[in-house]
Amino acid sequence: MQILKQKVTGASLFLVALSVFIIVSSLMTSAIAASIPNGIYAVLKYMCLLLVLFKIVILTKYTVNQLLILIPVISVICVSAFESGSNLLLFGLVFIIGSKDITLDKIIMTFFYASSFIVIGLAILSIIGIIPNNIYYRGSVPRYSFGSNYPTDFGAHIFYLLVAKVYLRRDRYGYSDFIMGLALAVLIGYFCGARLDSGLIVILSVGMLIISKRLFNRRVVLSIFNRALPMAYIFFSVFIITLSFTYNADQSWFRKLDVLLSERLSLGHVGFDAYGIKLFGQNIVQHGWGGITGTISGYIYFFLDSSYMQLLLMYGLLPMLIFILAYTYVSFRSMERGMLVVTFILSIIALSGILDHHIIDLAFNPFLYVVWGNILPTSLMKKDFELKLEVRA
Repeated sequence: MQILKQKVTGASLFLVALSVFIIVSSLMTSAIAASIPNGIYAVLKYMCLLLVLFKIVILTKYTVNQLLILIPVISVICVSAFESGSNLLLFGLVFIIGSKDITLDKIIMTFFYASSFIVIGLAILSIIGIIPNNIYYRGSVPRYSFGSNYPTDFGAHIFYLLVAKVYLRRDRYGYSDFIMGLALAVLIGYFCGARLDSGLIVILSVGMLIISKRLFNRRVVLSIFNRALPMAYIFFSVFIITLSFTYNADQSWFRKLDVLLSERLSLGHVGFDAYGIKLFGQNIVQHGWGGITGTISGYIYFFLDSSYMQLLLMYGLLPMLIFILAYTYVSFRSMERGMLVVTFILSIIALSGILDHHIIDLAFNPFLYVVWGNILPTSLMKKDFELKLEVRA
């Protein structure tokens, strides 16, 4: 009973810390970020970190094998944090380690409610004019940020909220969920110009409808899930890194592809030329589009929007390999355990990493926590597992 009590207490501490961390981190990328002293952000974030560290050290037990894996990983990420000047990966690792013994369902639900509260709250406040609604332009077309600093940040929030909702409704996903997904894709595409997130939401919605309603040839689709989707992190990271490294503006097809990918290739190539690859990363000064009116803040634009390029150039080769291999392993393990929905969601998130930098940010991506494997199969997942065995038989 005492052990059970400690686990419940540890879980409660963690979920409270996670909720506060999500809200604070979301405020830091909002339109009102500058109006709140940085010291307040720092105090709240480090209080959350201390709560999670208390759970790790006092309330959670780790096996020797787990410690043999964790200690080298922690060492690598600590060195990377020092070299890069960013604690994003270090904070993320602490929360991931602290999530042990807590089911993914509880974590995703906590994320969904905390993120919904702050994202929707900021959006409403910006619409009624209490806080700024930053407007950027693509040509003459306005793009609204709805309380976030950038339209793409708001689009990413909506995408990950929908991913969380889809996961929580994986046994009950139906046509109403599908229609809601398509509606959200249209709305953020129209008002935010967030083409990536709109496209990802469409793929997510269509894929979930196919899975939940069994609208597929079992043998063909499950073969794709078994062999291709678990390799998503490796495939998409190699894809964008290779194209960025070999980018040549003298070749017309490269220029056209670069335009299609919103200049990710040319900016990534600049990053390679200017900084190169380091084992533990390096400090990279990045400048996005800033200001309430959406104008340049006096700097030349340079930002590594691709998560994989940020991991490689800013955080280092070793942290990138740890990240890619860890989530590739999780994807394969999810398929082996019959968790088809989880593998599909991870592959969509992996796809987003080509053009979006949020997959390594806990304030956006709640599926970073799947590494502990605290996923409880549901009826839908069990049916998927039965189909998988049937195909292999």
